[in-house]
Amino acid sequence: GTAKFFTLLLLLYRTSANGGGIYSLSDGVMLNAGNITGNTASGNGGGIYSEGNTECYSTLHLANALITENTARQGGGLWFCATGKTKVYITEGAAIYDNTAEEPDAAGDDFVFTGSTSGEHVATLANRMLGGGAVKWYPDGSVYVIGSSMFPSTGDAPRFGEPGASTDAVTVVDSSDNLALKAVVLDSAKSLAETEAKLVITENTASRGGGIGANGGIVIGTDEETTEITVEKRWQNDSVSDRPTTVTVDLLNGGVVIETVELTAENGWKHTFSELPVKNSEGEPYSYTVREHPVEGYTTQVTGDSQTGFVITNTKKPPDNPGSSSISVSVEKRWILDDGGQATESISVTLLRNGKEYDTVKLSEDNDWKYTWRGLSSYPTWEVVENDVPDGFVVIVEKIGISLSLQMMTSRTNRMSRTNRTNRTSRMSRTSRMNRTRRMSRIHRMSRTSRARRMNLLLRGTTCRRQAIRSS
Repeated sequence: GTAKFFTLLLLLYRTSANGGGIYSLSDGVMLNAGNITGNTASGNGGGIYSEGNTECYSTLHLANALITENTARQGGGLWFCATGKTKVYITEGAAIYDNTAEEPDAAGDDFVFTGSTSGEHVATLANRMLGGGAVKWYPDGSVYVIGSSMFPSTGDAPRFGEPGASTDAVTVVDSSDNLALKAVVLDSAKSLAETEAKLVITENTASRGGGIGANGGIVIGTDEETTEITVEKRWQNDSVSDRPTTVTVDLLNGGVVIETVELTAENGWKHTFSELPVKNSEGEPYSYTVREHPVEGYTTQVTGDSQTGFVITNTKKPPDNPGSSSISVSVEKRWILDDGGQATESISVTLLRNGKEYDTVKLSEDNDWKYTWRGLSSYPTWEVVENDVPDGFVVIVEKIGISLSLQMMTSRTNRMSRTNRTNRTSRMSRTSRMNRTRRMSRIHRMSRTSRARRMNLLLRGTTCRRQAIRSS
């Protein structure tokens, strides 16, 4: 109410042991805007202190807060006593970074929480800040617990960046552990947060909690619904061996980079950006996009949106060879079922480039059992193989130019032939198959020039085989 707000105004520029700028002992206080700068406390909370004693336990509420460039021995940004508790939400929450914990007993540049066994006093920190920028919280030294004017260490953990320091970021949700943490964020995300902040807490100093200290409660932001955005990487016209081991993808909010991730084969070339705020403090929706760092030898196309997810397609550039040209390779699957055989719902076909996997596609009724690879360079050797041939079937590969049809027969014959070849009898008698085999032997004895004139019968067999496909 009015009285509570008036009390805060009287204490705003007060210098004391606790709460150099603002000392709060009320559950009804909400700080939405303003500048709390250049204050000092010899004890706790250089900028703000939230009291929580046995007579009155108060919780202070803040929104759209920037907490930066504050200094303390423990918790340059925020510090909490064992009776303190806090929740920092994503929506209209806080940007906490670039605070400093100085010697002696330095720990937790940006955040210190003194653990409790009560189960009642816990801490939750958002992994995103104002504007949606990603925050990674890293262990940063050891917490010192207040008691009898002494500060016994709870450990001897190294500071962030020192030899032996943990490089694993932590997630803080309803934690009652001792925590000394440093926030790591992108510079571009800092700039966006600074434009969104309405309450600025900066350049304050204390022994503990340079920006904010508390043995009561601190709540920053509101608990509102967030969103997530997926991104998937796809490759075209290349082989697995051509691809880099990793690609870098940025997530942008209004054109500003707020997070960067690495996509690899190990994570399926996919990532989900989670817990993103939906709108700013003015109620305006955020506009999210993705951008890939250039991949040498590839062109990049981004499709999709923040609602359906983004797809980044990299297409291998043709080689810089004067004699090089572009070709297409088509494959068609045809089933000829004898002896009660039954077609599978789909098959998997792999295109090989110089014997190495280039691309794998699925053929089924959905794509009429056909697929065409386009824009392929003519200089390598191309091969097509069928994967996981069903039981009771065999594959005979018959290469005709660069357009192929794949026939699967239960009568233990299966051939690949040119799409535009003349219709042939789908069932062959045992005698005709023997004749065809003998004719195949004669073809293999023909000269290279003669074989080139007889592309229709380049390769056949009675077991799973592959035939190189070269442009003529």
